Amino acid sequence: MNLSPQRAAGIYVHFPFCTKRCSYCDFNVYAVPEIPQERYSRAVLKEIQTRSKDLHGKQVISVFLGGGTPSLWEPAWIGRTLACIQDQVDLAPDAEISMEMNPNECSPELLDAVHSMGVNRVSVGVQSLRSDLLHSMDRLHSPEQALQALEWIGSRGFKSWSADLIFGLPGQEISTWTEDIHTILTTGAPHISAYNLMVEPGTLLRQRVERGHVELPEDSVQVEMLQVGRRLAREQGFIPYEFSNFCQPGHDSLQNRLYWDGSDYLGIGAGAHGFRWSGQSGVRQSNIRKFGAYMDAVEQTGYAPDFREDIDPLTHAIELMMTGLRRDTGVSLLAIKNKTGIDVETVWEPILSDLLDEGHLVRDGEKWILAEDSIPLSDGIFVRFF
Repeated sequence: MNLSPQRAAGIYVHFPFCTKRCSYCDFNVYAVPEIPQERYSRAVLKEIQTRSKDLHGKQVISVFLGGGTPSLWEPAWIGRTLACIQDQVDLAPDAEISMEMNPNECSPELLDAVHSMGVNRVSVGVQSLRSDLLHSMDRLHSPEQALQALEWIGSRGFKSWSADLIFGLPGQEISTWTEDIHTILTTGAPHISAYNLMVEPGTLLRQRVERGHVELPEDSVQVEMLQVGRRLAREQGFIPYEFSNFCQPGHDSLQNRLYWDGSDYLGIGAGAHGFRWSGQSGVRQSNIRKFGAYMDAVEQTGYAPDFREDIDPLTHAIELMMTGLRRDTGVSLLAIKNKTGIDVETVWEPILSDLLDEGHLVRDGEKWILAEDSIPLSDGIFVRFF
């Protein structure tokens, strides 16, 4: 899909309900005895109808149903949500419609139902293929369920699908991580996301680490896990198109591409975030997090605003530089200048020169690329642009 980043847009729909909160999770999710399926869904529909004008002049190339656990959402309401989006916005005929799914909720019946409604890409939260590690994360599925889910998805006619993994888990070793990557690469999944575990404030995992109940692998081990994952993926013909995302050619996530290009996207649902750029300024905003208050607000006004941040051109340029350097293809400073109006090559000339001399950056024509060996040092490199 070759639509320009200036015209391409996306929609993220958040379904905040889970059966159980995982120990590492700091997302806006709620484990409730009974999910308010109809009331929440009607609020989502109303918000889409109210806010679709924010995407006037844009073509939506990606819709992402995330959470929480969208595989707990009743398929009939998923269908109504996607139909509402198609009715309210300019949805590209070949738009990517993605849905997150937990292995233990995956079934042939659910897959067939959502596929018939337009979902053409599934992201499966595998996380690990080790029973003990899954248990330590409070995940509810087994390794066997994860592999069965990937097999079912691969036989259902989806355009693409992804297996999501986590490395740096308490008790995880390089050898078992390597085995997990090897196994996933044999499933036929054309996309793999491999995320480094983050110990976020307020999570059960943070409490366990602080109390000494669990111990994380050393930083050097986690770096090696990242490098092993990237190497093994390359050996199997996968493109490591971003630090944590690998795909077979043509299977990169359009939703990811929108985020990294700084394109507009609408955030629908409790706690959902969105971004818009006008050409000279931008705004990042989010909805009310608590689902009850979100539903109340949307029912009354069609909106549920909670947070708004104005983004100036320099801030946006820095964000584009950081997301661009995370990508295997690098970043074009000319593209940043065209989008923000800032001649960043001149502004950052001393920084770029130093990073080039230090071997952290490589210049390939117009593109600037982060050196492979410098990926583990990226946080320290990125901060130098602030």
